[in-house]
Amino acid sequence: MPENHPNGTQSASSVDYLILGCGSIGYNVLYEILKETDDIIIIDQDEKKVQDLRDQKYEAFCRDISDTGMLKDIPVPKVAFVLSSEQKANLSAVRTIKEENPAAYIIARAVDAGGKDIYHAVGADVVLHPQEVFAKKAVHHARKLQSSRQAHRLFDLLSSWRGTLGIVTHTNPDPDTISSAMALCALGRAASKGNLECRILYDGKIGHQENRAFVNLLDIQMDRISPEARAECNYLAIVDSPGPGINNALSKDDRVNIVIDHHPNDDAKNGYDFLDRRPDMGATASLMTQYMQELDIPVDKNVATALFYGIMADTRGGFRRNTSPLDLNLSAFLLP
Repeated sequence: MPENHPNGTQSASSVDYLILGCGSIGYNVLYEILKETDDIIIIDQDEKKVQDLRDQKYEAFCRDISDTGMLKDIPVPKVAFVLSSEQKANLSAVRTIKEENPAAYIIARAVDAGGKDIYHAVGADVVLHPQEVFAKKAVHHARKLQSSRQAHRLFDLLSSWRGTLGIVTHTNPDPDTISSAMALCALGRAASKGNLECRILYDGKIGHQENRAFVNLLDIQMDRISPEARAECNYLAIVDSPGPGINNALSKDDRVNIVIDHHPNDDAKNGYDFLDRRPDMGATASLMTQYMQELDIPVDKNVATALFYGIMADTRGGFRRNTSPLDLNLSAFLLP
């Protein structure tokens, strides 16, 4: 017969989530899971805590998670969180779960950062160290804040300009630099309410057949850079190149207003009105996409297609080189 559970329900053959150890981290995991489902069982050795959980109508058991019999009459979990503050107890619980339910997906808390390998060795699929998770989350928020500020700085700068902005791609332009230039054109038009004309300027040649097809199919307007073309520009921007005279037709002494790039560079030159270099990104197209996302600027089909292909191409044909999670998230933003 199925076991009668503390809240009066009967056990099923499986349960979506099992939480072992319901301290502050366990409670937070519980509340997050409840946004998705209430098919959750909790095990903790603190009798008062377990009674409190039962009073709140949660299915909870008072057991020692280091005891090899702690899963007796417990439904098979699809996902198990092992979250107590005791390293030995957590390791024992991981072993027990993996031995009894090899298919269960186990996420375990490491009490110290150096013990992660041990957890993997006994069967944990994912091992988290809370302090490390917090640090990564803090840095993520700091970078997001910095990105938002940069996007708004660029928007404010472009909104104050009138005339013509020349956007210089790197020599022999590829989809990353071309799509980034297209996106900067779109930003310039949106920020200036159409008062800023943008021209994409390039030197060298668009050599690869797929790159020529890319330009033709999307009807991308590009002009060869020349003294006459430059003279018509009130402002100059460089995309996907570290600075003037570095893989582009400009000289190192040329006055450039904007540099946006994802390549590392030790160039100490300053005096740009706007500079954003992010070597942690797989493509400059990712950076330009993030601006448009942060500024909530509509992305038309051609620009979205170009940016998506730009990210794909610069991560070696589909996220196989220098790809960050952010590159993938921004590609997902462009996909619709």
